[in-house]
Amino acid sequence: MVIGVLLLVVGAATTWWSVVWMRLWAVLRREPLRSPADLVGAAAAGALPPGPYVVGGTAAPGAAVLSSPINGDSCVWHRHVGTRTQVRTRVDDKGKVHRRTSRHRIADLASLDRFAVEGGGGAVRVHPDRMRVDRPSRGEVRKDLPTPISVLPAQKQPAKRPPKLRPDVVERYAYREWFIRPGTPLVVVGEAVADADGTVVVRRPPGAAPHLVSTRSFVRVGRRVAVLAVACTAGAVAAGVAGLGLVVAGLV
Repeated sequence: MVIGVLLLVVGAATTWWSVVWMRLWAVLRREPLRSPADLVGAAAAGALPPGPYVVGGTAAPGAAVLSSPINGDSCVWHRHVGTRTQVRTRVDDKGKVHRRTSRHRIADLASLDRFAVEGGGGAVRVHPDRMRVDRPSRGEVRKDLPTPISVLPAQKQPAKRPPKLRPDVVERYAYREWFIRPGTPLVVVGEAVADADGTVVVRRPPGAAPHLVSTRSFVRVGRRVAVLAVACTAGAVAAGVAGLGLVVAGLV
């Protein structure tokens, strides 16, 4: 019965993802691929409803080219995740060595600077705050950076410096990084609004509405989202049916 309940929980979580991907798939099937110039022209004519829109173009810097904090790569967007690993070693009375490993995420930060997407003789700005980013470039995994404080100065709430370790504890840090370089072809899904100065900004819509920034082509984005939507739907149904069956069997 416990397994049945767990399967129902998995089914519920998978159902949520199924809805996310199904809604995004519907937008990709329904909306044409527009160039940034199309949105700029619509805004100039006063005919720019919020959307959603699917915009294709090339990534370009916004106010300035960014530098990724871990590897120093030139980019328009970056995200990094820091992990602290502690290995505790203990020797028992019989001389047997016991090791216990624990891992904790100490940082998960993405840049919020607007960047440009250019195409068709026009450009829009993308506000990446809380937008899902698909297949960015991967930076080198760094394991030679000692503490989260010295390498993550931009954290809103920097991780506290760990206490002095006992001799039987070894601590390591690892940092993974992703970024989008200038010149990368992008497909962006989101709502579009015009700023007071006429700049068109594509951003995440309110709530759970579809949104995406992808480095894949329009066709490949559609195929991937379709696969995810179908797979999550099938998984949700299978987990739900199996879980319900086990729960009912346990109650009989």
